[in-house]
Amino acid sequence: MTITILYEDNHLLVAEKESQTLIKHKTKKNTLKNKLNKKLTSREEKDQVWIKNLRLIDNHVGGTALFAKSSKAYTRLRQQLKKQKIRQIYFAVVNGMVAADFGTVTNHVMKSPDKRLHIVDSQNPYGEQSTFSYYVVDRSAEHTLLAIPTKTGITKQIRAQLKNMGHSVYGDRRYGKNCSKQIPLALWSVQLRCYHPTLKKKISIVSSPPSCYPWSEFDYSGQIDQAIENVYRKIKYEKKKHL
Repeated sequence: MTITILYEDNHLLVAEKESQTLIKHKTKKNTLKNKLNKKLTSREEKDQVWIKNLRLIDNHVGGTALFAKSSKAYTRLRQQLKKQKIRQIYFAVVNGMVAADFGTVTNHVMKSPDKRLHIVDSQNPYGEQSTFSYYVVDRSAEHTLLAIPTKTGITKQIRAQLKNMGHSVYGDRRYGKNCSKQIPLALWSVQLRCYHPTLKKKISIVSSPPSCYPWSEFDYSGQIDQAIENVYRKIKYEKKKHL
């Protein structure tokens, strides 16, 4: 496992997480958190390492993974998360052609005993409303590349609703087509934005998806900053249309 640190100071650390790397696990040792602990400990032998993950991406999702390096930072970042001040943009390669260039999806979801999310009727007392918007970045012969801005980091809800649309995420074994465990989930946190917990300034961290298939089908490859900027243009355009 290669450890790529995208941002680090005394209070924050943002690492690039590979899709098939676990963030943490009760019994498995080869996790991102353990690897970071080892890396920081070897670098700072005199200081005790303290690191805690903010649960913004799931174990099978790649991209920006946010860690606090102090208890003060963790508490303040948790407050930001609760107030939905931490923003992310996900890129998702989905199966099939998504017809509309922009869309908003709203469903009620419920977790079953096996921890799988299901779409339920809006009158279901156990259902929780979930809404997200998507923007088409590009299309290939068999797939569509979507940009999905979020304030919550709850990617399982996105995956379940994309399946309900008929456009499951490529490589999604839980909510999509049957596929090999060797195929990574094509869902990636390409940008993380938050307020620095002590400096009070906005920070923005970018992570580019891998260059392998199916990401390599799309023209943005190698130009992730420009692709993200184009997403913001589309967001502003859609907001103006609905004023």
